[in-house]
Amino acid sequence: MIRYYKTIEGKLEKLNSYEDGCWVNLVEPNNEEIGELSDILDLDIDSINAALDAEERSRIDVEDNHILILIDIPI
Repeated sequence: MIRYYKTIEGKLEKLNSYEDGCWVNLVEPNNEEIGELSDILDLDIDSINAALDAEERSRIDVEDNHILILIDIPI
């Protein structure tokens, strides 16, 4: 599931679609959603798939055009 959020007038608002400067929340994505997000953000699919790897560690990667934040939370 893909959800987009953006701070508007000091409040976090849910958006209907991607906008520059928004927060992208991706939870248990399917292949279609991964492809869609890769196209929208001009992001390598491997970066998205890294978040799906159960052995991936929490990290922040700063690239030229994006910041990837991976958070590993035990449930």
